[in-house]
Amino acid sequence: MSPLSLLLGAWLLAAPPPKVAWLPLARQHLVEGRLDRAVKALQGARACWAKQGEACGFAKLDYDALLGAVYFQAGDLPKAAEALSRVLAQDPARPALWLFLAQAHLKAERYAEAAEAFAKGEPAAEGDPVLYGLWARAHLKADAPQRALDVLRRGLDRAPGADLLRREAALLFARLGLARAATAEADALQDSAERRTVLMAVASALHAASDPLAAAEVLTQLLLRAPDDLDAAEQRARLWAVAGEPGVAARLFRALAPRRPALWAAAADQARLAGDLSQALRDNGKVPDAARRLTQRLALLLAAERWAAAHTLGARLPTLDDEQRYRLAYAALRAGHPADARRLARTVQAPAHRAGAARLAQAAQACLDTPARCP
Repeated sequence: MSPLSLLLGAWLLAAPPPKVAWLPLARQHLVEGRLDRAVKALQGARACWAKQGEACGFAKLDYDALLGAVYFQAGDLPKAAEALSRVLAQDPARPALWLFLAQAHLKAERYAEAAEAFAKGEPAAEGDPVLYGLWARAHLKADAPQRALDVLRRGLDRAPGADLLRREAALLFARLGLARAATAEADALQDSAERRTVLMAVASALHAASDPLAAAEVLTQLLLRAPDDLDAAEQRARLWAVAGEPGVAARLFRALAPRRPALWAAAADQARLAGDLSQALRDNGKVPDAARRLTQRLALLLAAERWAAAHTLGARLPTLDDEQRYRLAYAALRAGHPADARRLARTVQAPAHRAGAARLAQAAQACLDTPARCP
């Protein structure tokens, strides 16, 4: 049974029994989840009230309170909020009803009103971590992250072992860019699988907050406990790459590649960005997918200005895009193959390279006409 159902049951069953059975019958049906029967019992209560008023044995305010709970359970949030607000305007000392109203506001995306109602209903929360989590979420949706954090701390004071609240606190700290606090909350989680999930989420949140190195450090802490977590290790390497540290990223990818061979390509790319073209070519030689390996090798040879090798490799590739043809035309010209350079340049159609390709074709033709003019 959910915390909401328990709260509903405790509130409904605590009400004093009236002389006529309509209202307690409706309460009982609602507690037991028989919403249709609860509605019918309330219809009987309303009909009785219309004829006999207070002689039916219940107060109109109690009827409205139960009506609000039924509307809430039925998902009719506007009517639930209307009925509950009507009751609380006359008798605000009903904290359980404030909690129902808070959740109605939350589901209706009235976040500031929800947060205020949660505060008034806190005495009935009885340390329920779910309710504190919803209260914090209301503040967060209302763009009040510090108040959300205060609520989570209040909840943890009342339920110190609540992993739900620690998870929410960890993610909120990450959203605020407080990496150490986020990691500390995640580390305090009891369940190792839950801890891993939250640490990965914290890393993602820090990355989204433009702090990839802090995110990488979170994953480093995770890997200290689980060194064989390849997903976390790969994500850490990618974060170093995003942070503009290709040397570190290349080493991390290279360490993972024997167990995840597809990462040899990532290691080669990062080694190239780090300026270590020899290492990049060695890493590229281990890329298992032949097409990926050859395409990447061509880019590496061009970056290394190894024109002859690039020209030879280009002739082996079955398909080339416009950018590759443009760059290979230049390589062919520099490698002493002006006819190939002219042929490749004339096939380039992309607007971004068309003007440059035309100049390359002219230079190749000039080289063919006057060898002394070759580069």
